[in-house]
Amino acid sequence: MVRTASSDSNAQLSILTVHKSKEPFPAQIATVCRILGIDIDVCWTNGLDSGSAALPYQYNASDPRPQWALKWLLKNLQHEDLEPNSPCLSFRSWLLLRELVVRVHPSKTASLLKGYKFISLVCNTLQWLYQNHDEGLSQPISEDDESMDTSSEDGNAIAGSARTSKKRRSDGTEIAPSQRTPTSALVAIDKVFLALCAAVGQLVALTRESAHIKSLTAEHTKSALRSDREEAARILGSALFLTNYLLQKPNRTSDRRKPAAWEGREHLEATAYRFCVSNTIDLWNFRSLARHIASDDDNTTRSAPIQDSPRANDMDQHAFRTHCMLPALQLLHNCREWSSPEKDMEAVTTSLEDLLITFTVLPFRASFVGTKESSQLQFTNHATPLKEDLVSALRSYHYPKLKANSSLGRGIYEAQRQALKTQNHLKITYVSLLFEIALSLRPVSKSTNSRAEDFWLEELFGQLIDCAGILMTPTSTVKAHKDFTRLVGWMLQKCVDHKLRLSLSRIQGILDQFSGFFSSNCGDTVEWSVVSLCLQIDSNAFVVPDSSGEASLSHSTRYPNKYLSALFSNISNEHFEASQNYEFLLTGIVLPLCSAFTDARDLDGFIHHWIEQISIHEERQSEKKGLSLNIPCLWQDERLLQLVAQLAESKLTPGQLDHLASSVSKGLAPSMPSTSISPSLSLASLVILDCLFAGIYQEATLKTLAETAQSVFSMLGAHLSDCLDHSLVHKWRMWRIKTTIADRWVTLRHSPLFKGSVQSAICTASEVLNRMCLGTSPDGEADWGEELFAFRFLLHVAVIEGSGTTLQFPSQTRLVSAVAKIIDMMEPFCHRISHDHFQTIKLPAYVPRWDEFDTVVKSINTLYLGCVADILISPVALSFLDAETQKRLIEQLYWFAVYQQRLSDSMPSGSIDNSWPWKMLLRAEILSEHATMTRIIRRFQIDHFLVISDFGDPKHWDMEVADYTLTFRGILEIPVQALDRHQRSKIANRVLHILLNAKLSSVAAANDHLNMLTKLLGIPNKSMEILAYETISEGKSALTNEDVALLRLAGVLDSTLAWSDDLIHCVTALERLTRRVISYLFATLDHASSTEYLQAIYHRLAEVLELGYREKKDLSSCFTAMAKELLNAYAKRRDSLSYSLGPILRTLDATRLYHLETILRQLGKSPRQWESQGAYSLKPPRQRHRLGIDLECLAGYSELLCIHPRLREISLELFGSSGLQIYLRQVSLKLQYDDTFWLKKDICGYDYLATRLAKVELLLDARDLRLHPGIPDVTRRIHYFKPTKERNNLLVSVREMMSSLGLENKKELCFENDQGRCLNYSEVYVIGMALDSLKEQEVEELRGPISRTFALLCRSLFKPVVFGDCMLSMQCISMIMQTYPRIITQWHIDNLLSAISTKASYLEKRKGEKHSSMIFTGLCRLFATILTILRTKIGGRYHLVICALQSLLRCLFIPFTATNSSHEAPSAFTENHAAAYARVLTTLCDPTVSSVTRSRYRSRPELNDETKKAKDMAGQHLPYVIMEYCDCQLKGRLLPEMKTALNPGLYAVLAVMSQEAMRTMNEAMHESARAIWKALYEDYRRFGRNGGF
Repeated sequence: MVRTASSDSNAQLSILTVHKSKEPFPAQIATVCRILGIDIDVCWTNGLDSGSAALPYQYNASDPRPQWALKWLLKNLQHEDLEPNSPCLSFRSWLLLRELVVRVHPSKTASLLKGYKFISLVCNTLQWLYQNHDEGLSQPISEDDESMDTSSEDGNAIAGSARTSKKRRSDGTEIAPSQRTPTSALVAIDKVFLALCAAVGQLVALTRESAHIKSLTAEHTKSALRSDREEAARILGSALFLTNYLLQKPNRTSDRRKPAAWEGREHLEATAYRFCVSNTIDLWNFRSLARHIASDDDNTTRSAPIQDSPRANDMDQHAFRTHCMLPALQLLHNCREWSSPEKDMEAVTTSLEDLLITFTVLPFRASFVGTKESSQLQFTNHATPLKEDLVSALRSYHYPKLKANSSLGRGIYEAQRQALKTQNHLKITYVSLLFEIALSLRPVSKSTNSRAEDFWLEELFGQLIDCAGILMTPTSTVKAHKDFTRLVGWMLQKCVDHKLRLSLSRIQGILDQFSGFFSSNCGDTVEWSVVSLCLQIDSNAFVVPDSSGEASLSHSTRYPNKYLSALFSNISNEHFEASQNYEFLLTGIVLPLCSAFTDARDLDGFIHHWIEQISIHEERQSEKKGLSLNIPCLWQDERLLQLVAQLAESKLTPGQLDHLASSVSKGLAPSMPSTSISPSLSLASLVILDCLFAGIYQEATLKTLAETAQSVFSMLGAHLSDCLDHSLVHKWRMWRIKTTIADRWVTLRHSPLFKGSVQSAICTASEVLNRMCLGTSPDGEADWGEELFAFRFLLHVAVIEGSGTTLQFPSQTRLVSAVAKIIDMMEPFCHRISHDHFQTIKLPAYVPRWDEFDTVVKSINTLYLGCVADILISPVALSFLDAETQKRLIEQLYWFAVYQQRLSDSMPSGSIDNSWPWKMLLRAEILSEHATMTRIIRRFQIDHFLVISDFGDPKHWDMEVADYTLTFRGILEIPVQALDRHQRSKIANRVLHILLNAKLSSVAAANDHLNMLTKLLGIPNKSMEILAYETISEGKSALTNEDVALLRLAGVLDSTLAWSDDLIHCVTALERLTRRVISYLFATLDHASSTEYLQAIYHRLAEVLELGYREKKDLSSCFTAMAKELLNAYAKRRDSLSYSLGPILRTLDATRLYHLETILRQLGKSPRQWESQGAYSLKPPRQRHRLGIDLECLAGYSELLCIHPRLREISLELFGSSGLQIYLRQVSLKLQYDDTFWLKKDICGYDYLATRLAKVELLLDARDLRLHPGIPDVTRRIHYFKPTKERNNLLVSVREMMSSLGLENKKELCFENDQGRCLNYSEVYVIGMALDSLKEQEVEELRGPISRTFALLCRSLFKPVVFGDCMLSMQCISMIMQTYPRIITQWHIDNLLSAISTKASYLEKRKGEKHSSMIFTGLCRLFATILTILRTKIGGRYHLVICALQSLLRCLFIPFTATNSSHEAPSAFTENHAAAYARVLTTLCDPTVSSVTRSRYRSRPELNDETKKAKDMAGQHLPYVIMEYCDCQLKGRLLPEMKTALNPGLYAVLAVMSQEAMRTMNEAMHESARAIWKALYEDYRRFGRNGGF
């Protein structure tokens, strides 16, 4: 706290003089502050920043002025009637009080507070602020009000009494008040409240014991702050209300124009003013539990203690509900909506919830739990204290009153009306919130405790609903009912979320009042959401049939109750052609209703109701015939059919299914004599039969229903043949039923009657398909459902016939004829697409949409795609088609895909994908099964590509056209082995021609073409133009890039491609292509053409690079990348090229120098020049990419660079203190704190450049050059590379350089690490590579460094390092033990065993983590390596072995928890990890001869003695492992499969234990562990000994 010492005479004034002063109160405060050296402005700032923090204790016994000042202040704060200029409404008064209480002795402070009735003062002030918070008190304070000017009459009083000063501009003109910007961060009322809460918080801090405050003094202060319950409730309620007011204030209309006025309290809002809430809650907790009782003989009162009595609790609860409940709900609601991440906000929310639970919810629960049992509770609508208090609180809720007078403007009136609607909304929100808090007390687990809590929660549900009904003050009756219904919906949803089951009577009452089924005064709409929630809570309200029906009726045929009848009636009245409720009614009403009937074992009853509803819908459809066709029917939706089909066979017996199918099929009988049938009865029967037959799979059920299925098949066949000329909308369903019967009932295929029916159906289906009109327009809309399902029937029967059955149907011939018919119908449409060169075809008016549950086929395109999809799904059907039909089909599918590609941008979302059949046709499964089809497809693709890619004049080329794009993508996916030599050559030449002449503007397209050409060069041949060379004509004097296709290609790409992120991939593809071409030419140097072509390439390359060097021209990116590959390939093969390239070898050596000098010239600029204007400005990504290519070239010229005369200067430019490397590091560190940098993916980032620069450094250091700290510095930087790809690239470079390093470099790189820290990933990786590259003669010289590195690797296992580092360290440790065992000593083994034990203990606490199981496996392998190779170096340290084994064993067990098994901790360990641990035990108990001997030249008896000695040693110590196993069985559980895998290891331990050791172990165990040990030993005697142990 900043204190100012006064130097004038005012510092000597007495407090008594101030008390007698006639100055205004603000001036007196200023005087007191000056006397005591207190700066109020600083106090306010500190109090705002840390309102919850108590000030330090500053009591000085020799200075009585603070005590006098406190007495003076408390005396002045006493006012019976508060006014805006009262001292207690000045925030400086409370700030001064906060400062004075820490300067006065706590006991004196307590006496003064009690004497002046401080709590009553606080209560009155908060009450006044609560009552007057919206009466113009929230005006901003001006700068003059903020000052401590003593001439002001009340410089800091609340608005209304503060004087206003006139502000003027620099020119003297006055600034209007409306134009002034408030400079204070808060307004007056906010300051008073926050200052008061800060003062109260300081006093509450004095009630806690500390070094300066003793226990008695703290209790004295607490008694001074104690008040009766009513007063404490008023304080808490007012404080909660004002806190909520402050939290909402930025959202108020009057404050939206001044957002800057609230910037100063963003932190306070984020913490929900926690110190205001917590301090007033402490005052509530200090409340007195004594009540005042009037005396009989006089009017005085006396205090009677009734602590902990029921009456006292009731009074506390009543006081809280009256004054605090609603403010607490308001603040809790706003805190939840604020959703701040601050912990303080969460603490406020928790405190409010605890208050509401303690004084509202739990008393309500106790009133029922303590008096009635849940089974005997009779729910009544009586008034409870909670109900009365809640109604009273909500009625007194503050909201503006409507004033419909002439003086009030219309806009203001509407605003107040809207505010009233908002208040009504908040009321129901608070009621719902209270119910949600009560539900939080219900146990989550499905136990009897949770069900026992349901009765009082249901009663609370009912009383809250009643409260809301009493309090509704609506603007209209319909609006009131909507608000009321919204509240009911919210509370029902919370019941569903918490799985609270309400009673049947309660659900029925809700349906009567809020569903809209029966009431006529709430509008014509039905509240389907309420109905759905009631159905989820208790479906018995709908499922239980009407009890008033005839008793003779069966349960499934009894009349539905009134709720189910009303439900069906209202669903039937819905107009789905204009309704948005279709999906909700299906998924929220009908499907749950079906599941409810199924759970009640009354699926048969639901099916009867289903039939009735379908009949009703069809009758209404027939009445509206000609007006509204194709109206969706909820009861015919495919999702409902699928659900019933899944439930039918599992919920009904075969006899019930047969009876149901037989009774339903009788509805088809009347349709047999003539074509005049009953549509409603017939359609209902068809839907039910379709559903039942689709869900039958079991052989017993199929056998039972065989006769019914055959009868239905015959009836449907007769009906379809008789009604062939009639158009019925449900004929497609008949074909689907026939297809299902033909597929499922295999036994019927041997029946002559069934064969005859199938034969007749084949003829009918063929006739239906042949009657399709060839002139049908693809854009038209019609009903093609019958044709599609007739085709599916025909296809299915043909597949059955082709599977080897002896049905002798003519289905295959008919199928081929039908396919040809469909192809003929689509031929005009495909012809239009193939000849639409100017893309004039537009999107039709009707575009079919894709829906897996939609069975309506309205377009001929949909029919065609459906038929083709069925053929492709059944690949056997493709073999039925002849070659010509297959070819036509392939061409049409391709043009459909082109049609989709052209109109993809204008296609609406969810429409059918016309390219799907073409994509499916190219699948590997179909192509591998049909060789003929594959040849036709490949021939069509290649021929069409050659035709479509012949663009003619290059200026007319368009590589983005849909036809070319689709064809090229198909060619790109063809494996190169599937093409013959001639096809590969033609495609490669065409692709090269396109790359050289098309001037591709798209980088992605160029990349695809380069990849295609590179793939074709995987199997090269001389007929490819890029591998051939034409000699220079006689008229030509010199060679140019135009004569060399490879160099010409680089120039074309550089001149046409603009920058994008794909350019780096394009350059990489060009590098791969160059390597393929050069590899082929070097491999065929025995051919004269290859030698001549190679000479031409290098000759022209040398000319270009020499010209660029002499004229100081910059090289392009693609050409530089190609030159790098060409010159590096030459450098690797230089010795073998003396015969082929002898004349130009010296020229190429000079060419490499020219290229190196060109690159160094570009790199010879400072980073500042690069950033400003240099060629390598690092801001554009294209320049960074170009710099990366040049650095790659520089790495390739490392052998030339190390002998360069400017080597020292170049090293400083690259790696010096002001070089490129330091600059890249600085920029990378800056970007780490730039959020926008990480949001955008930069493929050529600074790590990209740093990796390539580090590679250059590695190559230089590999040649023993001491220009830089060396390779260790490079490897340390690997750890900081963010992209994994770049880090891996550099690690690959390190691996390549490792073999060329000398011994000293390897020692510096790998084995001279800081022994005081853990190694990171890159360092461990480099160590592993160095160990792998060591030679035998180098091992002895590095014995000491390797030993220290082993210890450092073991130390890394002690730390909780990341998964990758840990696994890599274990691999290096295992490599050293296996490769260099002579270096390992007993000290190393001790460290490693301790590390294994520590790491296993770490894993025991993190069993559920992702990589814990893999680390456990690595530890077991390390342990097994020790026992196999270095067992003799364990010595007598078996206590370390046992400790490690016990730690590993505990990881396998899942510990028991206090809750039930559903809440136990997850574990990532399986039987594989138990088996790994068992192998460790087996290796320890059954050692090999080589693992226990130190020398290989010992006699056989001695070897046997060593093995026996090792077993005896293990048997003496391993009983501790068995004891640990028994203890773990008591504390956790082992999965059965893991126990089976672990048993062999335990049996091996028991096999080496002596009987004496077993008896000793048995005596040391307690009774529970001994029982487990006994069971284990019995299993060992029964299974272990016989298993070889």
